[in-house]
Amino acid sequence: MNFEQLCKEHTFQYPLAKYDFVAIVKQMLLWQPEQPLSHIHLQHPDWSNPGAVQFGNDQGTPYHSNFYTSMHENILFVELYHQLIQEVIAPQFNESIVFQKYPSFRICLPNNRAVGQKHRDSDYGHPSYEINYWVPLTSAFGTNAFYTESEPNKGDFHSVGPLEPGEIFRFYGNKCFHYNEINDTGQTRVSFDFRVIPLSLFKSSDEVSVKSGLSFSIGSYFDLYEQKN
Repeated sequence: MNFEQLCKEHTFQYPLAKYDFVAIVKQMLLWQPEQPLSHIHLQHPDWSNPGAVQFGNDQGTPYHSNFYTSMHENILFVELYHQLIQEVIAPQFNESIVFQKYPSFRICLPNNRAVGQKHRDSDYGHPSYEINYWVPLTSAFGTNAFYTESEPNKGDFHSVGPLEPGEIFRFYGNKCFHYNEINDTGQTRVSFDFRVIPLSLFKSSDEVSVKSGLSFSIGSYFDLYEQKN
């Protein structure tokens, strides 16, 4: 696909049995394997109080801490993520790609938002040609999903749900505004997301990620996957 086609929002499937991120993330979050991830708010109930998650701490919950600590100590998740990039994502491009080295973890707890404010990723210095991929690990519906416009400045905001584990939502979050409503579904949404750029459109930058502090360059925020002829 060319870049214009990749910018159009699209939902597609991947084989969940092969890429069992749900089971791995349960382990990473120290959650009971027999319990659904959508109930994980019971692990730290104070974080489901109204207003507990704000812009300043939306990447600082105990769930984020467990996820990122485990991701850097246990390579199983990262290996499976890289496999997904190579086997599911890269074939959508006609060339080598630059992809987010470590995906972003999101959790939308009851009575709260997953991310604090409406934004475009370019508002935070992200390179212009990023394509976003959003991977729910629980049912994503209504206000526990997220909202986006279908094209830059179109203003037709809509929930991306319903989506289920085994589905991926692709969108142009770099230029399309997107945001979260307060989750009034009573169920937690767990997901991860990442960004991909065609290599021919990539320009290294000294700008840094607001949350991770990593520069938008290969070997820092990004990694390179070279397509084989």
